[in-house]
Amino acid sequence: MIEGRDFAAAAMVGARRRQEDEWGVHLHPPAVESGAGLLAVLADGMGGAPAGDRASNIVVRTFLDSYPRCQEPARTRLRTALTAANDAIEEAIAANDALDGMGATLVAGLFFPDRCEWLSVGDSFIYLCRNGALSRVNPLHTYASELDARAARGEITREAALMHPDRPMLTSVVMGWPIEEVAQGELPLQRGDLVLLASDGLATLPDEEIAAICAQGAEWAQGEQAAGEQPEDEQSEGKQPEGERTQDERAEGEGKNAQRIADALLDRIEACNAPRQDNATVIVVLPDGKAPKSPDKGRPARCAFQRTSTICQAGCADPPVQRQGGDAPADGGALCRQALRLCGLGLGEPPQLR
Repeated sequence: MIEGRDFAAAAMVGARRRQEDEWGVHLHPPAVESGAGLLAVLADGMGGAPAGDRASNIVVRTFLDSYPRCQEPARTRLRTALTAANDAIEEAIAANDALDGMGATLVAGLFFPDRCEWLSVGDSFIYLCRNGALSRVNPLHTYASELDARAARGEITREAALMHPDRPMLTSVVMGWPIEEVAQGELPLQRGDLVLLASDGLATLPDEEIAAICAQGAEWAQGEQAAGEQPEDEQSEGKQPEGERTQDERAEGEGKNAQRIADALLDRIEACNAPRQDNATVIVVLPDGKAPKSPDKGRPARCAFQRTSTICQAGCADPPVQRQGGDAPADGGALCRQALRLCGLGLGEPPQLR
């Protein structure tokens, strides 16, 4: 848990041959506005396109690398990082014709104590779970959205919209060309909210099931927060409420709720055993209603980048943590899964894989 945020991510290959999802985070990212605690980015390489895994790799790395270089308000800064990522794709294709056609979706969230500045291109998801209700924050840039709009206007039947063969086709993507559509906005946050960034492999689960898992996780988090709050009279007297955990005991429990939610979502996807299950990656963020503290002086902001093969940290002396490459197991049918825990209690240590 970083100060003011409990967050985690998990990913699975599914039934695909390789992992084409990428995600990364920047802890305490620089911002003109005060209180920025977390920048989270997720990209999904276009399935079936050349080098989809490389495209998502380039997009996430470039986005995180270029974000700190722009000295503008959050909204402009996110857009500038997106432009840099798109330019990097163009440059990679220009250097290697074999990569022509590669691209990736992208969702990003910059979290402040009271809001999330978000940006989206493609069909990856940003969800908000509030009071047990799940709502999608971002529009999806797919032909399905246009078909559904035409059906709503009465131009085509609902059945025709649902059965159209081009329904899943992306209408906007990061692939080195001028980006057709970019969705961007500000999401006000309340205590008890849960924000979920995910690739479209999560679509295996119905919204109702996603909502139930997220709502349960939000309840876990609220329970921990309530347990950690001590009445003012007891604080002033230095007393510990009966049944209350000590500060050290609370510390051991923090940072786990988001991971439990991420794991539960992928557990349910695995249980579905879909024969054509896509890669699925989720980033779970649980605001706790408290303003995140600034990093200690002398401690640089931390950036962690996750992919199947490598985790690296920029701005620190810790070496990258290596793991095996990203292809699925040899049998091809097994569901390969990975998770990374990033915990504010261990910001001076390398992330731990499990």
